[in-house]
Formats: sequence, C-alpha cells, structure tokens
Amino acid sequence: MGRSHISSVREDMIMVSVHVSMCDFVVMIDVPQVPDEPCMVCYHGNDTHVLLLCDECDDAYHTYCLDPPLARVPAEQWYCHKCRK
Repeated sequence: MGRSHISSVREDMIMVSVHVSMCDFVVMIDVPQVPDEPCMVCYHGNDTHVLLLCDECDDAYHTYCLDPPLARVPAEQWYCHKCRK
C-alpha cells in the first residue's frame, strides 16, 4: 500500500503527493474559492454559484444584487463599484 501527503501550495490549489511502490506522483487540484463573507448588498451567503468576488478587494456580491444585475457570472476579471472608481 502507498502513502500520501496533502499540502496547500496556494490558497486556491492543493498539492497531493502520492508514493506507490517505486513511483512518486504529484497531483495539483484546483479548489473553488468559497467566499468567507456574505454578499455586501443582501448579507446572505447563499447561491454561491452566482456570488462574485471582486478581483481587487475580495468583497462578495450576488449577480442579482448588483445594480444593474448581471445575467451571468463574467468569465473575465470583475471589479466591484468601489474598486472601479
């Protein structure tokens, strides 16, 4: 039987080192970010699939709480109204 070791490389990555017999493997796993803070508008942490994190300050906002609301989560970087100023 092999042995394994799990360590965090970055906040959004986990590194798993596995030793099996005479081989070593390293696997990098992306970990989705889950906001520590609720939405800055409604103060709820639900609906995390549409909860945006500002790429500057990490404040969280639901897409539907924004004014105007966003139809979908943007694929590119997103900045809240405070950081866009």
